[in-house]
Amino acid sequence: MQIEQDRIASVIPVEIAKTLDGLFNERVQRSPQKEAYRYFNPISEQWSGYTWEQINQLPGMGYVRAGCAGSWTGGNSFIHR
Repeated sequence: MQIEQDRIASVIPVEIAKTLDGLFNERVQRSPQKEAYRYFNPISEQWSGYTWEQINQLPGMGYVRAGCAGSWTGGNSFIHR
């Protein structure tokens, strides 16, 4: 029950996000220390990850986000676990 409530609370409605850039900004504000991306390093043979705040601080994110600044018409989903 609590997991379902947490999942519902983490949903960002399109009315708030408006754009993909807005969705990203809202996610950084709501959960900066939660894991945004996880990957396996074959050299160290360990899993690593980045938080939303770390992704936000990556060089070049302004260019990436500028490409997402158009209107979001819906139909696509953004999955955050």
